[in-house]
Amino acid sequence: MLHRPQYRTFDFNSSHVHLTLAPSDIYLFCHLKKHFHDTRFCDKIYLMQANESHLNSTPVIFYLSGIKKHFDRYQKGNYTKK
Repeated sequence: MLHRPQYRTFDFNSSHVHLTLAPSDIYLFCHLKKHFHDTRFCDKIYLMQANESHLNSTPVIFYLSGIKKHFDRYQKGNYTKK
């Protein structure tokens, strides 16, 4: 498992910082989870190569669609919900 930096949100009402998934993580990681379901890698190098190859072969419209979905949710005030 690869570790990634936490996304930080700031709650202005309580002055607390919350560590959560970035909204972009939700869209992208759900896609990667489906693609690599039941796949095992012998080390991080193979995992990273497979991930990079898959992301590079994913059509641009997938990423544009994800950006639009998050923008629409943000405008509705429901930014991180699927």
